[in-house]
Amino acid sequence: MRVNRLAASAILALAVLLGASSSAVAPSGGLGPPDGGVAGATSPASPATTRPSAVSTTPGSPEPSPTALLAGPPRAKPTPLPSPTLPTGYAWPLRRATITQYFDYNPQGLIVLGGRRVHPGIDLATHCGDTVHTAHGGTVLYAGRQFDPYLGYATSIEPYFAQVERIHLSWMEFPIVIVIDDGNGFRSVYGHLRAVTVEAGQQVEAGDPIGWEGATGRATGCHLHYELFDTAAPFVPLPDFLVEKWHLPPYIRMRLDPLTVLPADAPGAGRRVRWIPAPADPPRYVAPHEKLPDHLPG
Repeated sequence: MRVNRLAASAILALAVLLGASSSAVAPSGGLGPPDGGVAGATSPASPATTRPSAVSTTPGSPEPSPTALLAGPPRAKPTPLPSPTLPTGYAWPLRRATITQYFDYNPQGLIVLGGRRVHPGIDLATHCGDTVHTAHGGTVLYAGRQFDPYLGYATSIEPYFAQVERIHLSWMEFPIVIVIDDGNGFRSVYGHLRAVTVEAGQQVEAGDPIGWEGATGRATGCHLHYELFDTAAPFVPLPDFLVEKWHLPPYIRMRLDPLTVLPADAPGAGRRVRWIPAPADPPRYVAPHEKLPDHLPG
């Protein structure tokens, strides 16, 4: 059916993808179709972005063909950014997990760098129901399935919400996501949770339990999708397909590779396996051609 094909193309993120635990990147940035409840999910207080909670449990649709989502040829050369001061004090949100997806080029990624789609975070997997912890202390901005207004888009997300409702796509198709303001200019995004234990406005400390590993949204197995971005970072493009079909904003804040701030030698650090190789040439920032908004709305 047409709606199912649209749903498969749209649904997230927090990511999508490679390995038994990787997620299908959909409009929300690496986060994808449902197979769990939304226990404890809460809506934010912001009047500009708050949406009603969904109660439908319509099942997800098959993942779209990668060829339908491939980005076009490179449009610009990588542009070096000034060496930023990396945030400190981060810990692994899922302990002793296998890294099943890197911040790397992927034909279903949410952001576009150098004309190629990129998976905007990392995926970590242990087992279904494992405890997810905060990677950094801060303030919970949102916990639930309608998280997109907190992901750093350049313009309003309302046209996207309207499109989802226009085709009667159930919000239960989307992953359960927590977005936390880390108090240092960065936001952490935790995706595909089975359920959450926090709500918007709650203060959390580093290492606090916030939910359980799951496979909500478009995911092929239980895992955690983790993203990190600077709220003042440059904007980068989204794939044309998502903008045209789903009315998503054309630009979103650049993501930071979480492995640059998660300590590799810490107890409980993520485990690398040889059959899921790390990128030899990680994605880099590419400056868009046109002038972009200089502020984050909302």
